[in-house]
Amino acid sequence: MNNLSFSERLWWYTGAIMLALAVPMVLASMMDGREINDINIWTKPIKFSFSLALHLFTLAFLLRYLPKPYHSARLFGFLAALVSIAALYEMAWLIGQSMRGVPSHFNFSTSLDITLYRMAGVGAVTLIIPALFMGLKFMRLPSTPELGSGFRRGAGLGLVLGFVLTLLMAGYMSAGQGHWVGAAPSDADGMVITGWARDGGDLRVAHFFATHLMQMLPFTGFLADKIFSGYPARAKLLVWLAAISGVTLVLFTFLQAKAGHAFLA
Repeated sequence: MNNLSFSERLWWYTGAIMLALAVPMVLASMMDGREINDINIWTKPIKFSFSLALHLFTLAFLLRYLPKPYHSARLFGFLAALVSIAALYEMAWLIGQSMRGVPSHFNFSTSLDITLYRMAGVGAVTLIIPALFMGLKFMRLPSTPELGSGFRRGAGLGLVLGFVLTLLMAGYMSAGQGHWVGAAPSDADGMVITGWARDGGDLRVAHFFATHLMQMLPFTGFLADKIFSGYPARAKLLVWLAAISGVTLVLFTFLQAKAGHAFLA
């Protein structure tokens, strides 16, 4: 990693820390039988450790395709440091709340919990800010042999749309008292792995699809360049179709949840 910029190294290393933290938390879940929302108290921080690692790795990977001056910009390096600090705070908050045996999200029981939750909200916004700057830069770059038209457009749309829709979905959800709509406030009978409610609406579904546009669209663009090698217009068209489908899925699952319907009953 000696040839990587400060921002790249920082995001790779912080992502690795997120994954490393999952190991003791998995062990803790085997020994600690406490529950929140009817599931093991360590389930949420374990999931977040993988989610944060994926986000940081995505930023680090995509940054390498931007011009070198962008890597060395002091402002961006400062922003990269803020993102890593925000990720570490998010995990410290989640782990600390689990150790205390109290909920992390939507916990308004004490002034301490309210303050920690609000700080986590600020941290969550900080985490996705680089996606907007990087996405806009990708949209303005010319295509090159290393940066195909499909991948360039997929990275640009994925980061920008992912930022905007994540901000909207997370903002709406955090303004309420929970992510369930017409469903029992329990994750015990939720979908496998995700835990999404199956007896009513769950706002986490739209949030999930919004955030992962940041990975889905760049990957689609990469595949499009391979499939339509020599036909950049077709590659870009496939990316645009994927972007429209992704946005439609986010909006559909959001309205579905608001209506109190499960994503997959």
